[in-house]
Amino acid sequence: MRPRKQLNLWPLLGVLLTLVAIGAYKLVPLRQHSLMSTMPWGAYPFSSYSPTEIAVGSWVDEAKKNHLHCDFQKTTALQQCGINFFYGNKPTKGVDLSQYNELKIKAKFKGQSPKVRVFMRTFNSAYSQTNDANSAKFMSTNLSTDEFGDNQTVTIGLNEFVVAQWWLDQRELKRNQISPDFTNVITFGLDFSIYIDGVKNVDFQIGDIWLEGTLIQEEHWYLSILAAWIVAILGYVSWQYWSILRSSKTYTKVITDLVTDKAQLEYESLELKKMSNHDRLTGAFNRHGIEQSINAMVASQRGRVMGLILMDVDHFKRVNDQRGHDVGDHVLKTIVELINNNIREHDVLGRWGGEEFLLITPNTDVPAAYRIAEKIRRLIANYKFEVDPPFIVTVSFGVTAVNTEDDFDIAFKRADIALYKAKAQGRNCSIMASEPEKKPDVA
Repeated sequence: MRPRKQLNLWPLLGVLLTLVAIGAYKLVPLRQHSLMSTMPWGAYPFSSYSPTEIAVGSWVDEAKKNHLHCDFQKTTALQQCGINFFYGNKPTKGVDLSQYNELKIKAKFKGQSPKVRVFMRTFNSAYSQTNDANSAKFMSTNLSTDEFGDNQTVTIGLNEFVVAQWWLDQRELKRNQISPDFTNVITFGLDFSIYIDGVKNVDFQIGDIWLEGTLIQEEHWYLSILAAWIVAILGYVSWQYWSILRSSKTYTKVITDLVTDKAQLEYESLELKKMSNHDRLTGAFNRHGIEQSINAMVASQRGRVMGLILMDVDHFKRVNDQRGHDVGDHVLKTIVELINNNIREHDVLGRWGGEEFLLITPNTDVPAAYRIAEKIRRLIANYKFEVDPPFIVTVSFGVTAVNTEDDFDIAFKRADIALYKAKAQGRNCSIMASEPEKKPDVA
């Protein structure tokens, strides 16, 4: 049975958190800015003046400065009465209200005026002058006085404000300068401007005027959710990439270890094979290795002649008895080294037993094998073994040849008889074998 795949709950959790975040926007607290209680706003009534003072505005309570009363005389001229809220004392330094969305007015209205105009002025050095108060951009919106019930709050969106056409007509502006601008508001106000006969007075009592806006704009809120998803996805992809990379490194290490182990096993196998085919002391082939080599030669060189040289170290027992077995081992290893350095790459040298060695030389007849034996004999006889004191060792040789289709044992017997003849003739010499004959007795 296949194991069940584990369910990944992170995407589901992310969707749930996203839905919660979308719904939670309504719970984001509002930012507020009061015009009645937050300094440095200052409130001042204003009126239209003429030689006959056609409109007069004043505070009902000078101390509170929140209750405006306007008296109008009968006239057909434009009459104005209202309140100006000035920010600070510098005509060029206002406050940035662009972070707010709504203007709220809580007030009571009494009188005959059907409209109340709410306005703001923004100073911008691109088109405003410090010595001309009228150069500050004039933005306004008109409200019906019926909206102000018994101390009822009226909400005005800042997007309801428009730049006055008379202000635009007085100057030449670029297209990007004609829109409403709330970044540096220096004046806020409201007024009653009428042409209607019969209006005698207006009474406007302000409870509070303030601006509201979210701490985080709605589009910014949703963009932050989207950004969180992008970060989460990038994090997940990075984590997956890191996991794959880590797994890859782990698998690479496993593979490397396996390759190393395989190489080690192959090396150990070769070493074991070498140990099984080579003499541990001298490094030459042992008897099993020689037999393997001869079988390989016979299989690859059918019908050809191989030289067979059997050699034995003269008086080797005397070396062991007089110099010690460590010196005897040194002599055997040195002889093998001397021979290996002076034979062909495809020639095979092996230790047949004790101090007896066998050299197989492919493609070599008896005279050629004899020359090889003599070369090696003279080389060893002229070599001084560097022990204290130095001494010379000689070797006797029995030489023959064998056809790859002949019986090796018969050929070896010929070489063995020839070696014993070399021993009988005084040692340190090479004898070529003739036909098989009886081995002589040697003391």
